[in-house]
Amino acid sequence: MYLQRLFFIAIIVLLVGGCSDNVMLNGTVTFPDGTPVTKGMINFDSGQTTFMGAIDRQGRYAPAAQNGNGPGIPPGKYRIWLTGTAEVPNIAGADNTVHQGAPIEKVARKFCNPETSGLTCEVNPGGFRRFDIVVDKP
Repeated sequence: MYLQRLFFIAIIVLLVGGCSDNVMLNGTVTFPDGTPVTKGMINFDSGQTTFMGAIDRQGRYAPAAQNGNGPGIPPGKYRIWLTGTAEVPNIAGADNTVHQGAPIEKVARKFCNPETSGLTCEVNPGGFRRFDIVVDKP
């Protein structure tokens, strides 16, 4: 009986000690007409750490804590900006070789800089938060 009680207490300590205070955050990045941004990364900057998440073809994202701190991000205030949203077209050369063309930005340039994006988010404790973002085209 003593060993069972000790085992139970050890499990509780491990579960409670292993929990993080991170908030599961996700959302979509779309244009005003509702079409999704189909490529890129979203960045949440707390001033001390930046958390990133890939934007998938449906415009969905979910940033994650780094360095083994588990899924989600810590509560706090964040500046948000996008990176990697440009598409690089392939261009066929005269000799039938394929070359990369100049990048074509798919999102208004102001959203690709933390100083000019104007996007912010406050993540409160509580387990889950959805934050949808609407950005302009260039």
